[in-house]
Amino acid sequence: MDDQWSNVTHALNHDHVSNINPRLANGVIVVLLLLLNLAGNSLVFYVYKYLIKRNLFSFFVTTLAALDLLSAVTTMQMDAIMKMRPLDETSLSLVALCKLTHFQVYANHLISGCVLILIAYTRYTKICKPLHEGMTMRKAKITVLFLSVGCILLSTFTLVVNGPQEVQIQMGDHVVNVTICRYDKDYEGKPIQQVFVYILTSAFAIVLVATVIFYVMISRALSRFERRSSLKSAGLHSPTVDENSDPSSATHSRPRVTLRERISEIFTGSSGEKISIHMYKMFTIVTFVFVVSYLPHLVVLILLKVLNLDHMTLTYGQRFALELAYNGPYLSCVLNPVIYGFRSAEFRKHCRHVLTCRNSRRSY
Repeated sequence: MDDQWSNVTHALNHDHVSNINPRLANGVIVVLLLLLNLAGNSLVFYVYKYLIKRNLFSFFVTTLAALDLLSAVTTMQMDAIMKMRPLDETSLSLVALCKLTHFQVYANHLISGCVLILIAYTRYTKICKPLHEGMTMRKAKITVLFLSVGCILLSTFTLVVNGPQEVQIQMGDHVVNVTICRYDKDYEGKPIQQVFVYILTSAFAIVLVATVIFYVMISRALSRFERRSSLKSAGLHSPTVDENSDPSSATHSRPRVTLRERISEIFTGSSGEKISIHMYKMFTIVTFVFVVSYLPHLVVLILLKVLNLDHMTLTYGQRFALELAYNGPYLSCVLNPVIYGFRSAEFRKHCRHVLTCRNSRRSY
């Protein structure tokens, strides 16, 4: 009798374990990132929307925070459900879940990339072309709207070509079939699916490359300006003056002007907002994190195409690492609030007031 009960218990435990999704650990990681995303970006959105002076800087920050929050309540939530669902679960519509997940993630991150390009462009025009008319708030909102519509239209193809797909994972001495979100079986390998993948990969590559190019040009312009400023300052403090030189250069009493001061004095936008090294560095770090977090995802997309990994039986460790790299873009959503906190003393001050329930007025 005891042997029969032991066999029944063993069978029940085996069935319970066999129903656990091998991607459960990846799902737990996504949930943790989702909670951090919600907490951090909710605070960022509230502070920059209602407590900090309204300008292009705060508009771009609140836009990025809103996109990150949208990613948390849609993409990350659906992705976590897909990774943590039991293998014998049948109530979810996996086709709809996979199509909506891919549509949201690509549309959202394409829009975020375009906003980062727009930020880089505004920094470039203000620093490298200070005499040109700067971007107004109205123009920035219209541009973001048009870019968003374009990204959404491009991402609608995911509602056709993407869908559930079964992969095999080697778990010890047995193989487990797991459903993931990848490509619809009716379109996998077809020309429309391949063309869409190439277009989507190229779009993300263009976003990353264009953003990096803008910030490289900004960095070079600042370096050139710093060298010119240093040379002029050295000439002003020289004890002797060339007789053929401009008499105004003989002003020995003028104090040395730093790069930060010169930029804040000269480079102003159409709204009177002054350029600061702080603002430039903050958006540079945000862009760098976005690029670095997306590179593993692009590498995975290339490897899936070249090595056909989804049709190979991967070990648990290999699939776990692949999923981590594929979800790399989630990191930028979580790290952005940390960057704002470290780079902005004003943001930290308002956060302390909010978290301690103290009254905090908008900065004007």
